[in-house]
Amino acid sequence: MSLLGGDVHEDATASAARTSPGSPGTGGSPAPHTFVDRKTSDIIWQDSQHRVLFQTLDLIAHPDSGPEVLQRLRDYVNSHFALEEEYMASLDYPGLDAHVRAHRRFQKEVNSLFHNSDPDSPEFLSAASLFLTEWLARHVMGIDKELEAFILESGKQ
Repeated sequence: MSLLGGDVHEDATASAARTSPGSPGTGGSPAPHTFVDRKTSDIIWQDSQHRVLFQTLDLIAHPDSGPEVLQRLRDYVNSHFALEEEYMASLDYPGLDAHVRAHRRFQKEVNSLFHNSDPDSPEFLSAASLFLTEWLARHVMGIDKELEAFILESGKQ
């Protein structure tokens, strides 16, 4: 389910990941900074960018965060996805189309934050942060792991 009540189609590789990465096997929510403090990829640029995305999602959950944090998230998501997509295209990555579709779904969810009736509500921002963090965690530990393996195998990290 999306933030606004529509369906979100998960990545095929993520559909099996129903438990939170912060609480394996429990179905609980990840603690803040779960991914900020841990390596998500053996590809340095990818790992660094993932950490910034998770840091920004943590910031959104803070009661004093404002619309500038949402804008920072949107800008960084667009930048990260563009770089990743360009890289996949340059390597003729066979999973490019599915990966791009997953990126567009996440961008749609981020963009929906700007159309909420009360985007500054602490409750809404906390729920948005949790939802997007869980979605991104499944993406990073699922479909991005497939990309990571392909890049490492290509020797062009």
